[in-house]
Amino acid sequence: MAVVKINKAESVYVNHETASYGIFCYNSVGDLFLNSDWGMFGYAWRAFGDDFKDFLKKCNADYIIGKFELNYREVSGKKLPAHKKEALTILFNEFKKAINEPSEEQQ
Repeated sequence: MAVVKINKAESVYVNHETASYGIFCYNSVGDLFLNSDWGMFGYAWRAFGDDFKDFLKKCNADYIIGKFELNYREVSGKKLPAHKKEALTILFNEFKKAINEPSEEQQ
């Protein structure tokens, strides 16, 4: 018998003048995805504490991009190019700013 649970996810759209765009999507069970001009990236955490959003707020870009690179290497067999890392770092930092700001519902 299968166990099926429906979890809500949140998405954050980032449009940056030099790093292009990225759509980050994360959920409460520890999945983070990024769809961008630089490719599709994702990673899943299962030991992040009580709240995944709070966990993401504490992460730095090097850590997150490093996790994305693990999957990139597995699929492509190559190291993530420096220019992509730079763009993804900019996008992640903008994402992190957005999730750290109070939402309109909280204001």
